[in-house]
Amino acid sequence: MRKFIFDISLFFILLLIVLSILTCGCWCWILTHPAQFYTHSNANIRMGQEKMCHKSTPSIILIGGSNCAFGFDSKLIVDALHMPVINTGVSAGIGLYTQTQMVLPYVSKGDIIIICPEYEQFTSLLYGDETLLLAISSNDKDLFHLLSLKQIIYLSQYLPSAIKDIVSARVWFNESNNDDYAPYWDTCVNEYGDNAAWGKRLHHNFPSEGRLEPSNIDKESVRYIKTFIKDIHSKSAECLLLPPVYRDEEFHENIDVIEKLTERLEKNGTPFISHPINYVVPDSLCFDSRYHLTHEGAILRTQQVINDIIPYMH
Repeated sequence: MRKFIFDISLFFILLLIVLSILTCGCWCWILTHPAQFYTHSNANIRMGQEKMCHKSTPSIILIGGSNCAFGFDSKLIVDALHMPVINTGVSAGIGLYTQTQMVLPYVSKGDIIIICPEYEQFTSLLYGDETLLLAISSNDKDLFHLLSLKQIIYLSQYLPSAIKDIVSARVWFNESNNDDYAPYWDTCVNEYGDNAAWGKRLHHNFPSEGRLEPSNIDKESVRYIKTFIKDIHSKSAECLLLPPVYRDEEFHENIDVIEKLTERLEKNGTPFISHPINYVVPDSLCFDSRYHLTHEGAILRTQQVINDIIPYMH
C-alpha cells in the first residue's frame, strides 16, 4: 500500500514538474515571438503610455474597455473642462487589473482618473484573457512586468490559444485584407485615444450578446477597485467610478446583475457616481456591440460624463 501511495505521489510530482516546464516555455515563447495585431487596442496601449509619460499638467485619464475607446468624443471634455484628456480605453480582455496598473505610475497631483469598466470586468475579466497575452506579444514587454504572480498563473490557461494565433500569423483587422474590420484598425485612434472612425461606425443590427450571470460577480474585482482608488488618492488625485454605456435592450435583460453589482460597490464604499440607468442608450446609437457607440451616441455619452464629473472638479 505504501509503495502504491509513493508511486502515485511520484507520478503527480513528475507531472507537475513537466507542466511547470511547459508553462514556463510557453511564456518564454510569447515574450520572444512578437505578434502582428494591428488593432486600436494595441495602438492605444502604446500611445497612452507615451502621452502619460510626457504629460506636464493635471489631466483627465479615462480607463476602461472598448466602451471607452468606442464611447467618447474627448474633445468635448477638453472644450468643456479645459483639461487635457487621455483616453486609455482598450479591449476589455486586457483586464481591469492591467488597465489600471498601466495608468497608476503616471498619476500625479491634480489628475482626475475616470474608471468605466465593462460589467464583465466585474465577473470574469479582472485579470484578462487571451487578448492580454497577444497585447504582451505585440507591444513593449513592459506589460508583462505589470502582471502579478496570481495573474500569470491565471493567464496560463490561455497560452495554447494565444500561441496558435501567433504561429498561424493571423493579422487581425489589417486594412489591406478586410474592410469589415476597418473601424478597428490602429489608424483609427485620434490624438486623445478615442476610436475616431466616425464615418465607419454606423448603426448595425446585432443580436443580444448574452446574459450576465448574477453568481459570477467577482468579490476580488470589487475589493481591487477600492485598493486602486486609495492608491490614486494617495497621489493627491481624484478617482471616479462610472458605469459603462449599455444598450437598453440588454440593460433590462441584465438589470438584476447590474443592480446587484451596484449594491456591492456601494457597500464596498466605492459607488458609481452616477446610476447605471443614466448610461443606457437606445439600440439606434449602438454600432456593433452593446458597448460600442455611433458618433451621435458617443457625443451624448460624453456630455453625460461631463455633467457627472463637474461636481468633483476642484
